[in-house]
Amino acid sequence: MTLNLHHEALKNFNYHAEKLLKNIVIIHKEKDLSLIEKPSFEPDHFISATITEKEIKGDVIISSQNMIGIENGRFFMHRGNRIGLCGENYQDLLKISKNMQRTKQLSPFISISFLKNNIFNWIKEKYLNNTPISMTDYVLNKCEQELKDLEIWIPIAETFIQSDLQIGKVIIKTISKERLDLWSNLVSKEGDRKEERKKGFMMRYQKKLQGISAATMKINAEPKRAFEIALEESEKALSILRIFDPAIIHPRLNSNITLLGKEHLESYTYFVLNDEKDLSIEEGFLDGSGTALELSNKSISMIKTMGLDILSKVLVEGPKTNFHKQLLDSIFIYSRSPLARDAIDKLIYILVAIESILLKDDNEPIQQNISRRMAYMIGNTVKERKVVIENVIKIYKLRSSFIHHGQYIDDFEYETLLTFMRNIWKFYQILIKKINDFKDKQELIDRIEYSFLSGPPAAI
Repeated sequence: MTLNLHHEALKNFNYHAEKLLKNIVIIHKEKDLSLIEKPSFEPDHFISATITEKEIKGDVIISSQNMIGIENGRFFMHRGNRIGLCGENYQDLLKISKNMQRTKQLSPFISISFLKNNIFNWIKEKYLNNTPISMTDYVLNKCEQELKDLEIWIPIAETFIQSDLQIGKVIIKTISKERLDLWSNLVSKEGDRKEERKKGFMMRYQKKLQGISAATMKINAEPKRAFEIALEESEKALSILRIFDPAIIHPRLNSNITLLGKEHLESYTYFVLNDEKDLSIEEGFLDGSGTALELSNKSISMIKTMGLDILSKVLVEGPKTNFHKQLLDSIFIYSRSPLARDAIDKLIYILVAIESILLKDDNEPIQQNISRRMAYMIGNTVKERKVVIENVIKIYKLRSSFIHHGQYIDDFEYETLLTFMRNIWKFYQILIKKINDFKDKQELIDRIEYSFLSGPPAAI
């Protein structure tokens, strides 16, 4: 594939790249050494390997970071000196990279980090007089070389499926032993230590991955951008899947349906010594409320009819109305509730989600409108709606007690929260089925309000 940018854009990007080239800084070896301060404390870290200078292939790129780990400078070594960009000049490098990535020609295929790396490489090559071409010619050529048809697999924690399941643009598949065997052959296909590398791969990944599911997606892009796209689509898909997890309706359950490594599993390890003669080791999980999701073919068919297929179609095709987007955004917030460990955190996510779809603006009375509108949606009789309204009012008192007085939800109030969570799930079930009935949330609210006013006269 050939990647082309508008000639004015090329001219602009090259102009700013040339400015960067003029603003590079040189930190001489003597000054560099003087800046190195021997730490007053060095932890006794375990050293698993030592890399010698002979084992380093290619040029060494040095990155500097601020206290929260964000890169704020980048340098290459030349004749013992550090040469590169830092401060505002580094920010200009980042700005050029972001602006190039935002173009419609590059955004679907190339990541910001890939552009940043190669713009910096062009600066290095230009400084060393190793290339005569412009920055855009250099970078676009590198981009075209890296475009590939890729399949990304991102493992999902504690989630098991009997057969493949498509949600949005990703397909959830099982990581089988056969799949791991195939991958182990791919990573060990070259060299003299094939069997050793294959065994090492299986030892590292088989216990961790075999049997769990993964979000998969086929993409044509450079590898980092392919991962970014797959990650975004996987997060959306799992957000949808979580609203069909039992933890969505129970305050004492927690969902682990998230990408592997992001699950909230609190564990412990401790050692017990008896007079320095005997040692026992204890390990385990602090909380057993996390649930694994096991989806049989029967379960998959059931959740598809409960709204999964409807939402999946919207993700595939993209939102066609404002209401599509507003409901999806609300569900994405709602689906964070079962990931939270504390009941009050679950409640906050739910209330933010429901307010985002049932309030016209910030000026509306919250309790009155949320309780009435929600009651009308899920209640079939006056009695049922009164019960819903009373429950919502109690819930807002719980939220107020926490926000204003720091009071957590106690055991006596869990039944109130349990009822509320079940009502919320019914509410979203109804909205999902009616996702194509409204152009935006304003129309939804107007129809509810109209129904209040157009009912039969009160029997007085």
